[in-house]
Amino acid sequence: MLRALGLCLVFVLTETPIGFAFDDPALVPGSAVVEHVGFGSENLFKVGRWTPITVRLETTRACEVTLVVESPDPDGNLTILPSEPIPLDRDGEHVLTTRFRPGRLDTPLTVRVELSRDSEASESVVAKSLGGTLPALEQSEFLVGVVGGPWQFTEDAGSPPIRYIPLISEDAAAPPEQSDLYESLDAILIVSESQDLGEKPTAAIAEWVRHGGHLCVAIGEESDAFRNSPLGKILASDDPSSGVLPTFETTQIRDLQGLESYTSKQSPLEVRRPFPIGVRFDSPEDHSETGGGRTVVSALSGPLVIQVPMGFGLVTAIGTDLNRAPLADWKPLPFLMRKLFVGISDESSAAAGGTGRLASTGITDLASQIHATQADFPSITRGSLWAILGLMLLYLLIVGPLDYFLVHRVLKRPQLTWITLPMWILAATVFAVWLAGVDNGSELLTNQLDLIDIDGDTNAVRTQSWCTVYSPEARRYRLSAEPMEWAGSGSKATTNGTRLSWSAAPENAFGGLYRQAGVRAGQPSYHFADSATGLEDYPILLWSTGSFAAEWHAENAAESSPLVESELVHIGGGRLQGSFTHHLPVAIEDWLLAYDRRVYRQIVDRNTGEIAPLSPDRSWPASAAVWSQVSQRDLTGFLTGEVTVTETDRTTGQTDFRQDRSLYRPLDKPHPQAEAEILRVMTFFSQLGGAKYTSLQNSSLRQLDLTDLLHNNRAILFGRVKTPATEFQIDDHTPKQARQETFVRIVLPVRQGKQ
Repeated sequence: MLRALGLCLVFVLTETPIGFAFDDPALVPGSAVVEHVGFGSENLFKVGRWTPITVRLETTRACEVTLVVESPDPDGNLTILPSEPIPLDRDGEHVLTTRFRPGRLDTPLTVRVELSRDSEASESVVAKSLGGTLPALEQSEFLVGVVGGPWQFTEDAGSPPIRYIPLISEDAAAPPEQSDLYESLDAILIVSESQDLGEKPTAAIAEWVRHGGHLCVAIGEESDAFRNSPLGKILASDDPSSGVLPTFETTQIRDLQGLESYTSKQSPLEVRRPFPIGVRFDSPEDHSETGGGRTVVSALSGPLVIQVPMGFGLVTAIGTDLNRAPLADWKPLPFLMRKLFVGISDESSAAAGGTGRLASTGITDLASQIHATQADFPSITRGSLWAILGLMLLYLLIVGPLDYFLVHRVLKRPQLTWITLPMWILAATVFAVWLAGVDNGSELLTNQLDLIDIDGDTNAVRTQSWCTVYSPEARRYRLSAEPMEWAGSGSKATTNGTRLSWSAAPENAFGGLYRQAGVRAGQPSYHFADSATGLEDYPILLWSTGSFAAEWHAENAAESSPLVESELVHIGGGRLQGSFTHHLPVAIEDWLLAYDRRVYRQIVDRNTGEIAPLSPDRSWPASAAVWSQVSQRDLTGFLTGEVTVTETDRTTGQTDFRQDRSLYRPLDKPHPQAEAEILRVMTFFSQLGGAKYTSLQNSSLRQLDLTDLLHNNRAILFGRVKTPATEFQIDDHTPKQARQETFVRIVLPVRQGKQ
């Protein structure tokens, strides 16, 4: 009874937030409260995405504090993430922001505020949380952050579901000032500039777009306010060569029939006097100095809705107001926004309705396939279930009939079974230990996959790296990651800090993101290094794996040391001319060049299908005549292995033609072909109708889909290089690599030529 009471007391003490007392009362915070997590008044955020946390803290004097966030990872281990020290130069109330990465759908969260007293000791107080566990959203949810309203957007029956979240309101936290904290948002909609975001949040949003985000701006009557706003100074610079949007001028909007045609909805959109004030854009196709782009919707006065690339992201500009008549009351308005953001494909239903082998594997997302390829170590050859059952049967035969025959028939001394049976057990144990060592190996191994993106317009670099570590022993490790010199440096390059964290599949499976948190006593904990640049004391069990992901960005001065130079020209009909040159230190192999709906490949040997690598510092093609020797075909047909099959009816003699596609089963193929196929499909996922073809979603890595850039004066070069882009270190040593693959994608600007 006393032991039970003691255990109950320990449980209560460990589960109840406790504020630690300070020796110096002048340092005690008056209160520390977790005010917001994620975005909007509903505290929305996605599992597996870096998420902002706002803490309201009151102190009685100036001091330095550190916010420490504790939350479980997908395996249930407790992660401890400290922020950088935050100096507070006054007493009173402070609003501080930090981050965390939720690993489960139901996220237990604890935030501690540590006050440094000297170099050797610190005291902390637990901030009052929002209560219980916080529900995270699955990554298939589509979240749109909205500035300026309207909040009355109604949800339609489409998929994925779209939620609109106010970024500025009395109940919402201030917009984050770091670009990575917008990861939970799939798009940002600026409806009105009357609510200013501020300089730092605006710069963070612009950086988020350059890294792959989608920003939609409705200009309308407030065109002057937009030009003078921090966002307008970035997108609509007075210097056409440095702006993103083409020039535009204020005009009266007399015709909106283009929006009706674009949405294909039988709902009239009447424009009445007095005509609404909006803007008319110059054609983005004619302004290559602003990055190109395309006209989505035209009116009588000119382009009304345009899309232009911005780094790896996209900016959609609407020349009329969404929160004023006539669009404010137009019923198809939510469908218009859905089509601008995600198109009209029904990814979730296609994935859910897929049939075949993939439907029974528990894999629903392309990111899960990447995770599966990285977890496979060819040198670890464990026995199959049938082999284990066979060994068990052999063991039973030895300790049963064979031992009986030996001691009764051969030795004729049954009492010797007290000696032979332990010998058989000891021999079986030694054999099992030896076999386990042989099958599971004794070396620390890693699998690594790098995906490096280069923007040929600005020479910016975006890199995503995955690493899976196989441990031959149960122990804790210290992990770090740094960009390789060739990938992240140049004479004028600026590389941000590498962000390293755990990696997990977006599935409802063991170690998956979609599992409920549950209660797991005795789970180990580990620390993030400063600003999530590494992991300290990460636990890996005997003969088990740990999966990690690292990402970093680099800005390169294109004039001084360009990584890529492009002179490609579109001459009409999706056809390309001109040339491009890359200055990477290694050749690009097994490459393809995609533009619009075409793919270009230069076949050297038609028998073997080998492609000549693209050597650095050499222009391709070497001459205009080479274009006539380049193989061209439909991009979707190439990616899906589409072939035309001829069938002849034996009775009637009629000939029929049908199009057959190869089955998408990359996990059935040997490595590294599987990784190449997965990343090719991910790169052009929307172009080939990926959900219907693969029966999978691409929710987790949606920002790595470059399809939108194909239709905005950008060509995509996809290939493989024989050197890693990120260096992972374990306990300050570079581990032995079982497999390593690096793929590069170069986004090449294309000028519009004479047709």
